[in-house]
Amino acid sequence: MIRVGLIGYGNMGRSHGQLLLKHEDVKLLAMADAREERRAMAASELGVPKTYADGADMIAEGDFDVVFVCAPTYLHKPFAIQALEKGCHVFCEKP
Repeated sequence: MIRVGLIGYGNMGRSHGQLLLKHEDVKLLAMADAREERRAMAASELGVPKTYADGADMIAEGDFDVVFVCAPTYLHKPFAIQALEKGCHVFCEKP
């Protein structure tokens, strides 16, 4: 089972989240988005058990194999570095 965390639930994050649901060997454990309505939408649409307002908190508390960074471009670097330092693989959505 591949354990996944998703940061950002805008257009790209939502697309990635929907695609992840189609894989039996993937478990979306948590997602983060600064907007409360997007966190609620992800919990409802994806069945994500844990949501965070800050991606840094999600990475720090979670146990992921992969982190998808679909946040605004200026946030890519800090989230990617934090996830890599924790030993995660990182998929980073380009602008």
